[in-house]
Amino acid sequence: MVLEQDGSTTRILSALVGVRLQLRTLTQDLAPSAQALPQKTRVALSLSAHQKVVVRTSELRTPVGLVVSRNRVIMVGSHPMIGEIIARPDHPLGLVLRAHQVEQHRQLLDAGIRAVSWEADEKAVISMWRSYFISIDGKPVLWIEEMFCPRFVPVLEAFPRSLSPSPLPAVAKTTASAVLAGQTA
Repeated sequence: MVLEQDGSTTRILSALVGVRLQLRTLTQDLAPSAQALPQKTRVALSLSAHQKVVVRTSELRTPVGLVVSRNRVIMVGSHPMIGEIIARPDHPLGLVLRAHQVEQHRQLLDAGIRAVSWEADEKAVISMWRSYFISIDGKPVLWIEEMFCPRFVPVLEAFPRSLSPSPLPAVAKTTASAVLAGQTA
């Protein structure tokens, strides 16, 4: 459900977790596109290797500070909404676009699983991730990569078999309500 949806990730994760999530921006900097993006993505965005892009890393967190997702957003182009998103680093970009009633299209590029450490002292655990473009006025202006904490988005329950190249490894499952109550499996 989370990987295949084409709407606001913030809204769907908030509904899944049952609480309003807060965005915490970790960084927002300019970088050459060659440092920020894989070559195939730069080509799709018509970017030269030296062209500057805005790179934002952020997390969606519960009100008590638990990380639900970790995100990397690359902003390109001169569309006025890019300036609005940059000016509001602590607002989820999908909600900014919605507030301005901007017509947009999300195109899923890739999805999979990888090992991610969610807390500084925690071992890496298998987590789902996805990447996609958001196009405005028919042009891709945002590239987004999202990783989902399995405490809230369990891999085995939610990973679409159509995207899975091989059987998934066993992963300990913990429900979102148990994590919010301080219990883990």
